[in-house]
Amino acid sequence: MTKMELENLLRVRIMNDIKELLSEKYDTEMYVVGSGKLAFYTIDAEANDKSVKVEISIPRGTRNNAGGYDEYDCAFEAEAYRLESDEKAAKKAAIAEKKARDAEQRKQKALEREAKKKKEAQE
Repeated sequence: MTKMELENLLRVRIMNDIKELLSEKYDTEMYVVGSGKLAFYTIDAEANDKSVKVEISIPRGTRNNAGGYDEYDCAFEAEAYRLESDEKAAKKAAIAEKKARDAEQRKQKALEREAKKKKEAQE
């Protein structure tokens, strides 16, 4: 079998497994909406109807100089994603901290201006 045929068989097997598991878990019908794509209806925490679409892909990895592909490394990608997410969270926290600090400084300056105006008014 060619690599492509093996990947197609794997995709079909995984899709069927996921289709069966999700169908049982959510007690709903599963729909094949594209190549490697499943969809189903469910409800959210507030009982609103929602559609969910799941895509299954068999990544090939990156092209190498030999004309083939280097194997996809999901653990490496997960670590890179975690690091990127942590970096974004740290930046977001730093921005929130700066905004809070700036707001406190503005509040302090406003109090100082108000106190200065009161002092000038008393004189």
